[in-house]
Amino acid sequence: MSAPARILVVDDYPPSRYAFRRILATGGYAVLESGDAVGARAAADEGVDLVIADVNLPGTTGIDLCRELRAAHANLPVILISASYRSGEYEDAWRSAGAAHFLEQPIDADRLLAVVREVLP
Repeated sequence: MSAPARILVVDDYPPSRYAFRRILATGGYAVLESGDAVGARAAADEGVDLVIADVNLPGTTGIDLCRELRAAHANLPVILISASYRSGEYEDAWRSAGAAHFLEQPIDADRLLAVVREVLP
């Protein structure tokens, strides 16, 4: 049996990280968490299979973090999430940053797990 995929959730709001962790754990994934881009970069360097990052992060944006992670780890998929931005409004930005998908919060648990299964290699 292979090890579960490691998913990094990057969000500065602890209740959001908790909710994502619970949903992803029910899907059988190993979940790591970070509240900022610094921790996210370190975790990505140690090895993760997928990053789910909020667009609004302290000190940077999830779009910029996505761009950085994709430059450092070309095959690392990133899903961007936001409660304040809409996918259609920022589609050019998140696509040009290399994000695999964009989800608007609140996110249905089944939808999140379906997108994760679609995005993971």
